[in-house]
Amino acid sequence: MLSKRQHQILTFLLERKAFVQIHNLAMQFNVSERTIQYDLEYIESMEQQLDLNIQRNKYKGIKISTINKRVEAIEPRFTAGTLHYSKDERLLYITLKLFESIEPTSSQELATIVSVTRRTIVEDLKRVQLWLEQQGLKLAYKKNKGFVIQGEESAFRKA
Repeated sequence: MLSKRQHQILTFLLERKAFVQIHNLAMQFNVSERTIQYDLEYIESMEQQLDLNIQRNKYKGIKISTINKRVEAIEPRFTAGTLHYSKDERLLYITLKLFESIEPTSSQELATIVSVTRRTIVEDLKRVQLWLEQQGLKLAYKKNKGFVIQGEESAFRKA
């Protein structure tokens, strides 16, 4: 089943009827190029089921056309209700989750919650850590358990 973002990417590419570079897709959907690659790989795995003709070019990007000419036919059968957050939304969600948590939260748990890879979560946590430091707080890692926010109560309230 396609996620909502994968369906949006597919629709976007079908509407263009021309090659689109991965970088441009990443900018359009406000995600990393790697995330776009994962989404495209999944779409390619469903190429036959969806009656798609997918062309990739190292320099031009990707182009998708459909044999049945009806993208609407894809949506009901092959889409899932997975939410995808923009980078800013992810950072906010991760920060709120860490503030709410009494117990340490693992990077895998965070990745699952916001539907991204652990690699993306690591990059997001670096940004969260910088923001927390500006608030006088610290993002601490508890070995084999996960991440917690540490600091003075007044800094927690201020943040």
